[in-house]
Parts: sequence; structure tokens; C-alpha cells
Amino acid sequence: MDGLIFCPALTVVSSYFRRRLTPRKSEPLIEFSASKEPANAFFNLAMFLNILGLYLTLFILEASHSRPASVSLKLLMILNVMGVLDLILEYFVTPRPR
Repeated sequence: MDGLIFCPALTVVSSYFRRRLTPRKSEPLIEFSASKEPANAFFNLAMFLNILGLYLTLFILEASHSRPASVSLKLLMILNVMGVLDLILEYFVTPRPR
């Protein structure tokens, strides 16, 4: 119900606004040249593996709904232990400030 009030009101208000900033030059959606730097390449790899791990976790737990509850709980505990091991490994790999 609120959307029926907000949308027309914001449409009227936004029609009276003036653009204060000049439009920015359009840039490519993905800048592949940034991946040549080692920091960005490692960040992209880490985020890919992070999202892959999350997807696999949810997929395995969702696929195990036909199994008994004890198996699902064991899988969940194993995944939590792997997450803790990952945090410990990150502590030793992360560079220290000087």
C-alpha cells in the first residue's frame, strides 16, 4: 500500500529536480585491465572461491534434505570446521603492516 503512495509522490518531486552534476563519461562495465595487477587478481580469485564455497555449502545442505537429520548436522559441523581452518590460514597468510 505504501508503494502506491510513494511512487506517484516521488515521481512528481523528481520531475522538479535539476541535475546539479554533469553526467560522467561512460566507462566499461568490467575493466579487465585491472586484473593484471596481482592484488586485484588475488582479490578476484578469493571472491570467486568464497562465493563458490557458499554455493557448494548451500547446494550440499539442500541436497541432503532426503538424508537423516544426523547426516545433515554432521555435514554442517564439517563445513563450520573448514571455515575455522580457513580463518586460521588467512591469519598466517595476511601480510603484516610495518
